[in-house]
Amino acid sequence: MPNKVYIKLIFSALFLFLAITVSAQNNSKNSKSGWTYTKNSSVVELKTNEKDSLKVDFLSIKADTGLTILQNQFGIPETDSGMIKIEAFIDNVISQNDSTSPAMFVHVKMGAKIVALKDPRIVDLLGRSSSGKVTISIPFDRKINNLYLGFVLNPNSLVSCRNYRIKITQGEFSKEWESTHSSKFQTVTDFAANLQLLGKVWGYLKYFSPKISDEDIAWDRILINNIDTLFKNTDRENFLHVITKLVDTATYENSCTLTSSPGLDSATAFEKMNIDYTWIFDSSVLDERLKDQLLSLSRCYQHFENDYVKTPVETGKPSPEFAEDGYDKNSLSEYRYRLLSLFRYWNIIEYYGPYKYLVKERWSHILEELIPEFTAANTSSKYTRALLKLNASIKDGHATTSSSLLPHFSLSGNGSLLPFRLTLLDGKAYVAKIDTLYAKHTGMKQGDEVVSINGYGVQYLIETLRSGISHVRREMKDRVITQHNLLARTPIQKDSSIVKFVSNGAIGRASVYQDQNYFKQYDFKPFWTFQKRTTGGNGAYQLISDSILYVNVEKWKNTDVPTTKNLLAVASNVIIDCRYYPSWDFIEFASVFFQDTTDMIKFMVVQNYPGLLKEQVARSIPSSDFRYKGNIYVLMSEESLSRPEMLIMFLKSIKKNIYFVGRTSAGADGDIASIPMIGRNNMEFIYSGLGVFFPDNTATQGVGIEPDTYITETKAEFIDGEDVILKNTIDLIQKKRFP
Repeated sequence: MPNKVYIKLIFSALFLFLAITVSAQNNSKNSKSGWTYTKNSSVVELKTNEKDSLKVDFLSIKADTGLTILQNQFGIPETDSGMIKIEAFIDNVISQNDSTSPAMFVHVKMGAKIVALKDPRIVDLLGRSSSGKVTISIPFDRKINNLYLGFVLNPNSLVSCRNYRIKITQGEFSKEWESTHSSKFQTVTDFAANLQLLGKVWGYLKYFSPKISDEDIAWDRILINNIDTLFKNTDRENFLHVITKLVDTATYENSCTLTSSPGLDSATAFEKMNIDYTWIFDSSVLDERLKDQLLSLSRCYQHFENDYVKTPVETGKPSPEFAEDGYDKNSLSEYRYRLLSLFRYWNIIEYYGPYKYLVKERWSHILEELIPEFTAANTSSKYTRALLKLNASIKDGHATTSSSLLPHFSLSGNGSLLPFRLTLLDGKAYVAKIDTLYAKHTGMKQGDEVVSINGYGVQYLIETLRSGISHVRREMKDRVITQHNLLARTPIQKDSSIVKFVSNGAIGRASVYQDQNYFKQYDFKPFWTFQKRTTGGNGAYQLISDSILYVNVEKWKNTDVPTTKNLLAVASNVIIDCRYYPSWDFIEFASVFFQDTTDMIKFMVVQNYPGLLKEQVARSIPSSDFRYKGNIYVLMSEESLSRPEMLIMFLKSIKKNIYFVGRTSAGADGDIASIPMIGRNNMEFIYSGLGVFFPDNTATQGVGIEPDTYITETKAEFIDGEDVILKNTIDLIQKKRFP
């Protein structure tokens, strides 16, 4: 596993090495070939190829004290896209341990700007290679004109290599690469299915086999090498050899005779709902020996210290935590690393996703669908679109990662932003806010319907954006589009933004040239930011009338306890606004609304056994010094997401004198977990790492919680800023229209 201190040290060194080069006469020695190395090295041997500066016939460097860097810079003809490939044969590598192994680094640059970089440890590159050959491949899809590369050594380490070669080719952008890689999915029977099985077996072993962690096996590197092997040789016999070797590498000789895991014997069917080994039983590729080897790991599973995951049982936290190597943060990763990302994500959801049951049938086959797409994603935009598609496939409301990037990666054209905010209502887009000067120039005004943007029909834009958002319900996808103002970020095709709209029954056309002056004359600040709902009250609480107390659960603090209790003593009705994110202070205070001890909510917590959940029921504990006896009205809507939804579930366990008003909640409950991915796409991948259910196992994830009284969304909410839900609730209380 990667050593975080080591990685930080390496990155610091890489970003500082330019300064080291500048002061070479004081801190380093130079060779005629342009290679530079720091004085911390006691022995350096370097034999370069006189005819080709991109070749080094022999290189040896030994570090005694401090950090040692051997580096070079190469200017190259400006190139739009291609592959940087570095190959070498490592004769010897010595370090105090694997975590301080010497590393090779490559900076791919355009001028002073880094386009791509990579700095793998040599020990990881070698893996179990017997030949000593190592390869670094870096695809790029934007202009470059120079390279910085070399070696970084920690104290008391050594590396020697021969035939160090740097190649610049068309790589994944060439027709040759297409014919040897992407075309295999059309020409080789079951090729995607075989890769899918490889990814499943690899992930299953990663989480079930103690040997991988015990012996610190470079499991990612083994997968990468196997992917390479399968693309080079697609024979069925070769595939079986790869799978057999993979299983044998990861498993000890098994003497276990158990027929089922002790960890599962006491578990309920609900706790085991995500466990599924059908893909092993039904495989026509795996022979009986392999099936038994794999299934014995689940039958005989005993908890071990897994290098890749820490569960809530181990940490005491609500969700699992994952330790993974990022390898590079380039906008486009090499195809084997793209597939590694795909397999990593799939297996985390497979074994540690509490809500996997929601997509269980589709999840079993999603790899076979996405493997060709991840392989063929030879530009940063294509790779990001593939990642977004993967992320959207889990149908998890927490997984709406970096939504503001959706228009850029989902549509062609240049980045843009329009000086207005659009809100979706019943599948149509309306102007909620607009820059005053833009409105004057174009005739567009608040409340107008927009029908097309930059050549795209609004309905097409909405459907395209929805496809990249990880929600089950359409209204929640539309909420994301509205809150992040995604329609106003639609790319332009040339140099002007063109918007068609309906105003007072007539079609209008707003065409504005987007030059530097465009971004100076209009105020964009109100439209860049995430839109927050209009506040329902001015503070933590507000006495609306002698009999109605309003409470904002987000602003409420412990210091408000005395005043709130005094107000509750005289108010016969209290409105609890759960459209806001509640403070833990208020959640604790909510005990005053309970009259009896009752089951409120059931948490399904990820366990050590991969795929297993454990029920934990939360019970209400009524306040001992004060209990509210009046009517309770809970405000809710699609804004009620995660913790607000949990509070609603708590309050739902109160059976008398409580009413829920508004719209269906988000259906995205549970604590979040992060999935470390490969590539710099300005996205954070998260999912719901804790399952949350009603005590009777009724789900809210992807469904939401229904109110007793439904208040339809209207234009007044986003045009006039009117709080329709609060207004209607007050009206219903005053007219006593509740059951």
